[in-house]
Amino acid sequence: MDEEETHADEARLLEMLERLAELSGLELRPTLTSAADCVSRALCCEKVDAFLLDEAHQTLRALGTSETPLGRRQEALGLDVLALANGGRIVDVFQSGTSYLEPHADKDPTELRGIVHDLGVRSTLSVPFDVNGVRRGVLTAASPTPEFFQPRDLKFLTIVARWVGMLAHRAELAEHSRRIEAEQARRRGADQVITVLAHDLRNLLQPLTARLHTVRLGLAEDKPVSPSQVAAMSSSVQRLSRLTEDLLDLRRLDEGLFSLRLAPADLAALARETAVNIGTTTTPVHVKGESNLVAVVDEQRVRQALENLVANATKYSPRGRPVEVELATELHDGIPHAVIDVLDSGPGIAPEVSASLFDPFAFGSDSKGIGLGLHLACRIARVHAGELTVHGRATGGTRFRLRLPLQPPEIEGG
Repeated sequence: MDEEETHADEARLLEMLERLAELSGLELRPTLTSAADCVSRALCCEKVDAFLLDEAHQTLRALGTSETPLGRRQEALGLDVLALANGGRIVDVFQSGTSYLEPHADKDPTELRGIVHDLGVRSTLSVPFDVNGVRRGVLTAASPTPEFFQPRDLKFLTIVARWVGMLAHRAELAEHSRRIEAEQARRRGADQVITVLAHDLRNLLQPLTARLHTVRLGLAEDKPVSPSQVAAMSSSVQRLSRLTEDLLDLRRLDEGLFSLRLAPADLAALARETAVNIGTTTTPVHVKGESNLVAVVDEQRVRQALENLVANATKYSPRGRPVEVELATELHDGIPHAVIDVLDSGPGIAPEVSASLFDPFAFGSDSKGIGLGLHLACRIARVHAGELTVHGRATGGTRFRLRLPLQPPEIEGG
């Protein structure tokens, strides 16, 4: 090799290493694919692969393949996954740890038939590489042209393979860190949900237990059970039932088992009934607007959504300030809709919470529930081809708007 070729090779190697150093290395497959593309361009060859060992399946998988026609053909033929038991030159290089230059792959008795006959490869370079000190893969280059590669290309690929191994290690560390972070976040979220759920259940069970104890003492003294006691216990049981149904419906929605029974229903009457059931002397619920508002809906599901919205509003409204439910009709995209607004005078929605307000188990530091009610109300609106939105009020507090078509279009699943 003359001095001019030596300088050219050094310049090519330096440029290659600079390109590899610029790769982010945050995700394994994109990183190896980008590295393979860089090497393919540097060698001016038709395909470069970064194979990594899949120990569980005892295969070498091309997690990085150059975006070239030959690379795409390899994937179409299924030759991007090589079983160790089937042998072949790439497997041999991995197992022996010895690099290999083959100018005539069609004359190599150890080469796989698919690579030679189906893929049409004639010249190959194969170099093993380590990831964190352990042999984990093979960097290969291929061309359908015989004698395409030279010994200096093998030396070039050997140096580059070390850098590819370091990139793979960095990407695996980054992915591992993200998995740990995601798992920790999931566990923190689950712990928070369980804590809040336990708190909600205790809040529901404590007054029910106290009232039952009072009734039991009264019966022991031959005192009759008053209607108010029965009504209070019934209310607690209904709240428990509603919480249980919310949890069950979340699973039904996720599994596609959430169904609708459509029939004409008076939403105004439903709103008035909800106001009576959920309103209290300290936080009453006032219903305004349309006195009759009939829509074809699943009455039980809309009741569930409305109860969740009103119950949520009463949690955040100051004592003595009523929750307002306003009913109206409007044209939305040319279709008549019922509009039910639920307004409270609470502190409003914090900016960091608003983006995920309708997500399951979404709650902020000031939340007073497990975050299911609003999620289910939103999903119920959607399966009715409607929507649920939230807005801040200029006078303070929050406006939730439930919009439902009066006549259902084609209903989609949850």
